[in-house]
Amino acid sequence: MSAQPALLRGTETATDGAGGSTRRKHFSTVDRKSLRATIRELSEINNAKAALVIGRQWLVIAGTLVAFLAVFAAVSGTYDIMAGVVTMSALQIAVMSVIYLCAIFVVASRQHALGIIMHDGSHFRVFSNRQANDILTDLTCSFPVLLSTSLYRHEHLDHHMHTSEEDDPYWVVMQADPDWHWPKPKSEALKLFLGDVSGLNIGKWGKTIAPWSPLQQMFK
Repeated sequence: MSAQPALLRGTETATDGAGGSTRRKHFSTVDRKSLRATIRELSEINNAKAALVIGRQWLVIAGTLVAFLAVFAAVSGTYDIMAGVVTMSALQIAVMSVIYLCAIFVVASRQHALGIIMHDGSHFRVFSNRQANDILTDLTCSFPVLLSTSLYRHEHLDHHMHTSEEDDPYWVVMQADPDWHWPKPKSEALKLFLGDVSGLNIGKWGKTIAPWSPLQQMFK
């Protein structure tokens, strides 16, 4: 059972001068001893749990692809995508297009989850052995999305050391890119959102993540 930090509540009473009004101030604070215990517990690396989390993402990805192909074959009569599309009616193509888009969102969400795990790996928080942490995180999380844990770490740690300062590489990118400037008119926000969802902004994403990709190192 996880330790939960004890939340202490109380009331302070203060009087404004002689014969002045009395003010009550309610406060709450966390018991530091139980908080330290909780932090220690949450800081423990569980190799089995990490492997299970990674495996679950791949299971969802594989299950989604298999399910889509099964539905496609049931509708078209073949697993051959090109041949099946030719034989399907307009209604069947429309239905399969919707199913395909749903499958894309599911797979993309798990790809994002792998990216989150890669982030934790860049802090050496996925597996307890640092060498195994980098190798396994690269093979199961980073390389499949064309990234590298060590390359991401090189820039990401600078971000933590100089958050929102001139030496923060993320801050520099955000200052130069109007997409990161908020608040903005609703029309511009909607345009940005639709560009992200449709993939039209993929060129911008590529420039952002290029320093984290081993491909940049291979094809300079």
